[in-house]
Amino acid sequence: MAARNERGSEKLPYEFSSRSLAHLKRGITERKWVVACSWMESRLSKHHPYRPRKRMRPDPTPAKASKAVASRFYQLRTGHALKKIGKRASDTCWWCDRGVKQSREHLFKNCKKWKSQQAILWAEVRKKTKKRKGQVQISELFVEEKCSPAVLDFLRSTGAG
Repeated sequence: MAARNERGSEKLPYEFSSRSLAHLKRGITERKWVVACSWMESRLSKHHPYRPRKRMRPDPTPAKASKAVASRFYQLRTGHALKKIGKRASDTCWWCDRGVKQSREHLFKNCKKWKSQQAILWAEVRKKTKKRKGQVQISELFVEEKCSPAVLDFLRSTGAG
């Protein structure tokens, strides 16, 4: 417990009075880890069923692709379209002339420019997931590790995204 000075405010104990801020922060961090580790050990005893969740490992497939393809993959995965980052004035599809809004759904299922590439993509997805085109959400294509190679091949062959 810290002692009080004549004005009634607390004085720091001697061990903290002449240390640098970095040293103090390091001490606080070390104490937090000790407390956290003891809490975890108490929760992992045979009487407590708590187990920390396993972390989801990120899909390594896009990271192994070329930078241009990987960046398009991640932009489509997060939903960042060229319109959103200010590169185009319009968000209509520039690959086909139907005046339809360019979206992931449109590029991967409906764009008439990429019909043959879409057929290859969905055949590969069907083979890997045992689901047909209508049964797979577009967001699943970017999350499911089995679908990543097919999506990357589609992006490589079309230049879409």
